Amino acid sequence: MKWYRGPQPGDEKPIGGGSYNENELGGEAYNFLSLNGYVLAYFQPRRGKNQLASITLERIEAGFNGKALNDVSVVFVATDPRHAGQCIVGWYSDATVYRDEQFSKDKRRASFSYFLKARTVNAVLVPEARRAPMIPVGKGAFGQANACYALDINGRPKQDAE
Repeated sequence: MKWYRGPQPGDEKPIGGGSYNENELGGEAYNFLSLNGYVLAYFQPRRGKNQLASITLERIEAGFNGKALNDVSVVFVATDPRHAGQCIVGWYSDATVYRDEQFSKDKRRASFSYFLKARTVNAVLVPEARRAPMIPVGKGAFGQANACYALDINGRPKQDAE
């Protein structure tokens, strides 16, 4: 998407990003829509069989066991349909990351739930013309899951990650 502020003429929904986006609009379409000074973001984290999707906060901060982690830098990537690979589309600084999905009834974002919240002033959307495929692939990088953590499952910095 160009703007990630909801469907707009010429920017109706994400292109690529999996089979769900072929016929549906995902919550990530609203990740840079300012609502009362805040942005709320959704992405689909990995989930186990018969489990709800959740964020593994202890892979962001070792030993963390709460429901929400504050002051996190979050980088958003997306498939670039014009080129091979993924690119950075934006970021939030000083974000709150929630372990579990937060539900919203806000009609301005089609009542989509979210996992991330930041002040609008801390949200940066990279202009479409400046996005370039540059995200590494392979061991330690983004895989099929839409989340990439700095720490491994044991809470240690990933080895051999680019």
